Amino acid sequence: MRPYLVGEAPSRRTEGHPPLSGSSGRRLSETLGSPLEESFELRNLLEHWPGSGGRGSRFDRPAAVLAAISLVTTEHPERVVCLGYRAAGAFLLSRTDVEALGWRSLTVAGHAFELAVVPHPSGVNRWWNEEGNRLAAAEFLRATAAA
Repeated sequence: MRPYLVGEAPSRRTEGHPPLSGSSGRRLSETLGSPLEESFELRNLLEHWPGSGGRGSRFDRPAAVLAAISLVTTEHPERVVCLGYRAAGAFLLSRTDVEALGWRSLTVAGHAFELAVVPHPSGVNRWWNEEGNRLAAAEFLRATAAA
């Protein structure tokens, strides 16, 4: 079973398109070195763009938590890579519960799986500006896709 790559929601420009079809998906594809859909099941927690708010978008956490539970109970993923800590928060993890690019075992509604976080790939996130971080993310994504 392919690992899941789970984003928060579509952007204003990608609403109505497949998950990760915008600039964040392109950044991750470039990092991976191949199209994301070849290696991952792609999902967004929220179906619609939640609107802007501050430096990014608003995020309906209660709706995202319900979507995360639904994903786990209906699709039974073995491995989930969340894009950013807000997506990981939908699986009821805090920033201190999971380290970027590290795996954590979880059980939701009786289904056990592993979850990891890749820092959110939007242009707002400066983490991606560091070459060492990009190389670590590339290594992590390739290893995850190959497993």
